[in-house]
Amino acid sequence: MNLSVDSIDSIDSVERRDSAISDITVNDSKDNLPFEKKSEPIFNAGIDKDFIKKFNSKCRHYNDNVIILNLEQSIELINYYYSSNNELDSTTSMFPYLHGLTNSRQRIFFNKQFKNLNNDSFDLNQYKKYDFEEELKLKQFHLMILNSQDEDFRLTNSIDYKKVLSTIDTTIQSDGDLNNRNFKEQLNLYGRISQFVIYNNHCQFDINLKAALEISLQYPSQKVYIMDFNFKMWKNFPMEYLNEYNFEKISNLPINSVNNKVFNCKLLKWEQNLLWKFNSMKWLNKNICLGNLIDFNYINNLPKNDFDLIINCNEFCSIPKVLDSNYIEFPSSGYLDFNHCNLNDLINYLNFLKLIEKLVHENKNIFIFSFDGFTGLTLLTLSISLILGEGHLEDLILQLYERNDYIKLYYFKNDLVFLKKFEKFIFYGKNNFKIGEKLNFINYNHLPITKINNKVDWFNYNKDNNFPCKIFKNLYLGSLNHANSEIILKTMKFNRIISIGEKPKWVNYEKKNLLFSYLNEQDEVIEIFELKIKDPELPHLKSVIFINNLKDDGKDGIYELLMTVPKHIQSKYLINPNDLTKTLFHCRIGVSRSASLVIACLMKYQKLSLIESYMIVRINRFNIIIQPNLRIFYDLYLYDDHLSDRRLHTWYSLCDEIYKLNRNYIG
Repeated sequence: MNLSVDSIDSIDSVERRDSAISDITVNDSKDNLPFEKKSEPIFNAGIDKDFIKKFNSKCRHYNDNVIILNLEQSIELINYYYSSNNELDSTTSMFPYLHGLTNSRQRIFFNKQFKNLNNDSFDLNQYKKYDFEEELKLKQFHLMILNSQDEDFRLTNSIDYKKVLSTIDTTIQSDGDLNNRNFKEQLNLYGRISQFVIYNNHCQFDINLKAALEISLQYPSQKVYIMDFNFKMWKNFPMEYLNEYNFEKISNLPINSVNNKVFNCKLLKWEQNLLWKFNSMKWLNKNICLGNLIDFNYINNLPKNDFDLIINCNEFCSIPKVLDSNYIEFPSSGYLDFNHCNLNDLINYLNFLKLIEKLVHENKNIFIFSFDGFTGLTLLTLSISLILGEGHLEDLILQLYERNDYIKLYYFKNDLVFLKKFEKFIFYGKNNFKIGEKLNFINYNHLPITKINNKVDWFNYNKDNNFPCKIFKNLYLGSLNHANSEIILKTMKFNRIISIGEKPKWVNYEKKNLLFSYLNEQDEVIEIFELKIKDPELPHLKSVIFINNLKDDGKDGIYELLMTVPKHIQSKYLINPNDLTKTLFHCRIGVSRSASLVIACLMKYQKLSLIESYMIVRINRFNIIIQPNLRIFYDLYLYDDHLSDRRLHTWYSLCDEIYKLNRNYIG
């Protein structure tokens, strides 16, 4: 899976408020600014102290901060932590703290007093003017579940206790980068406002006590609870709090490793298996089937299969020279450069396509697969469409996306550059070339070059030309570029567009189109418009919902959109995927604001949890890593709690798993 390496690094900067960085003047002095280091941890000021006080009073105390729990008390504490009585803290309670305010630039930008509406620059020495109280007024009883010894944790949402011992340096740096996707630091930030419960699978008290004392030494103002009961009593622990219950589906997934490398986090295993499931065998035509590695393993293990030729697209091979086998390897998408191919390479490629053409005409079946089932085989799929079809490359791509049966493709820029140059060979070879022949021209550069036809509003070989992706039934996710393209809208035949924070250039609206508005925390107006579309050039498109002024900067959230906007207005942008209305969601890139609303749609109508919805949107967004900013993701976390009968995940464990998942792609 070739996820875009620059996708997460870039989205922090591209969708941020104007002047968020450039209008802050940095003092040239290298001396630290006079920011005080706070030695006391941030602590709860509004939690249910009556419950905590009564609970602690009936437990056995090792010392003032370390408390011993029997089985019944352990269950009572965990029950309370996950219950609705332990109300989750609101976004306004947890932010901007969870952004990790470790540098002056971060602290100023996320200060509610800092508006910067007039592009006023100021010196960082004025930091104190914009400082805010760090002490949080929290309602929730925060608890971190720590394991002192094991690799496979028994309790769900557990982490290794050593992770909370590596604390954040609270010294505030005099400068730094803005970061509103700081998933890595959430364990440490959450640890500073939490109490702790520690256990191990075999209930070894001495090991737990040693770990508890280490934690207590580092967090002297916070309680550490030790679970102390016979390990045989785990059978009496409520199943909903056990990993083997919550992650049973993931544990039982058939694929546990790739190339003998075991998946290093639950979500990576889940992601890869979902990719294979969503990109399993689809027919390009009645003779050619596209699939993935798992499909191939299944077919290969059958006593007899129905395929006369199997083609493996991978990055470890070159254009095949010999075509005398029913199993052939072919270069993966993204790995061929036309300028690095010689004439023999091009002849071999054409020979290969003519073989496929011959088999199709003989009504023989062909199975083409790549590792993930779409990325690696796209180049060959488009080449086959050219040799079998009529029209130029752009026309054939559009024909694939006009089909009722959705076939996922992902092509790299150099794939289209290669195919556009190779297109003249294919056109020549359709009628003037037989398998094994030599090309009967001397200088192939003199063959007429096919020009990009009138699809100029989309196909540009210096840019990403991929189409919006299907997330679930009639929900599609894309970018502002997609919404601006007449070709995309005509081809995909969208009935409705939902634009979040970014308006398509062809959309004009007036106040009469306003459905609803509200003030955000920055006292800025968020407006929701509905425009009825009657365009003979776009007969399928009926409406555009435009949510104006919602930014992806870590300040703006979507809680109001999900929870406080009237229901009849919510129904305009929280769409049931089962509706027949084909809908395109987009923001600027399609990774944060619009992706979050699509996630919310799945949560609301498909009754899926936040993490399930997140993973489905993520694996269907092609090779771009979707990642809502922390503020928006926390709003989704609150929405998940609102929709769910019981709380399944904790903020710190969710963020830790997502960080570990992303680390596999961006380091």
